[in-house]
Amino acid sequence: MLATHDCVGSPRPLLAVLRARLAQLHGPREVSTLTLTHDAMGQGPTHSLRQDVAALAPLVAERSAGCDLVHALDLPSAATALAARRSTGVPVVVHDQPAARESASHARGSRAAWSAVLRAADGVVVPTTQDARAARAAGVPSGCVTVCASAALVAGAQCDDPAADPAPSSADAYLLGLSGVPELASVRAGLVAALDADRSLRIVLAGCADDGDQDRRRDLVGRAESRGVADRMDLRDVLPSVEMLDLVDGSAAVVATRSDPSSALSALVAMHRARPVVGVRSVSAEDVLVEGVTGRLVDAQDPASLARALVHTASDPFRRLSWGLAGLDRVSSRYDREVVMASILQAHERAVEHAA
Repeated sequence: MLATHDCVGSPRPLLAVLRARLAQLHGPREVSTLTLTHDAMGQGPTHSLRQDVAALAPLVAERSAGCDLVHALDLPSAATALAARRSTGVPVVVHDQPAARESASHARGSRAAWSAVLRAADGVVVPTTQDARAARAAGVPSGCVTVCASAALVAGAQCDDPAADPAPSSADAYLLGLSGVPELASVRAGLVAALDADRSLRIVLAGCADDGDQDRRRDLVGRAESRGVADRMDLRDVLPSVEMLDLVDGSAAVVATRSDPSSALSALVAMHRARPVVGVRSVSAEDVLVEGVTGRLVDAQDPASLARALVHTASDPFRRLSWGLAGLDRVSSRYDREVVMASILQAHERAVEHAA
């Protein structure tokens, strides 16, 4: 049998995401969810999965009607929720640990069923980047996969060996800059101050070319060494696209450190991978980011504000998840290739009509 739990105003990370998204559309409101899990106290399904789904889907459809979201914590629950979705339209989010399940040598049929369920879900929440890669390998679109360490609390029971791939601690995550060493000394000071304020924090700066920024590099390293945080400042060269995306996927947030258009480009890459952005304020960044919804913008000349924003974002998983998914929603709806092309064509047509 399945156990159902109604959750209203729960602090679960996905509810924080829903609140942020619904607040954009309708203003602040309560979020109602239905959580489905196999009843550990019962004897388990007595029929095939297909029979169980057919029998339970009407009940789940009735219970989930009017909910904002259905959480599914195991295979029978997920399959049943997806069957009920046909009549209710309520989105289904599945919590899973696909990498750990593969290492636990589950039956091939079970893995195939799980892969089909994950591909059909509206969202998949996993506890580690390794699980995210396994989900994408199973055919789940990157935009539907969210890494959240607390997912292990509900997904771990599904694995024969939940310790095989433990959820990363906060020290395993890092803040990522994609534009090399910051040009402004105030921004470099803000990065170092953040590392000094939070001793579990790491910062990775990619795109640090060997030429042109040696003075800035020496200044940044010198500042970090003077604060005793140089071991948590990782400077990397320009990377191939695949390696860069792996870095983005493994980051807690992306830091847009420049006030030129490259800052907006970094933000768009982060948003496309459902990562929140903390950036220095600029015309291009303000056009891409929505303050307090997809990330945070601070004055480039205020290192203390930058440090506080970085520390607060890194230490708040609910905020990171909410901003990341809101950013993915924004970049998909506003900056999708087809949307941009249609906008360009419309502008061209208006120009032609005006010239005529």
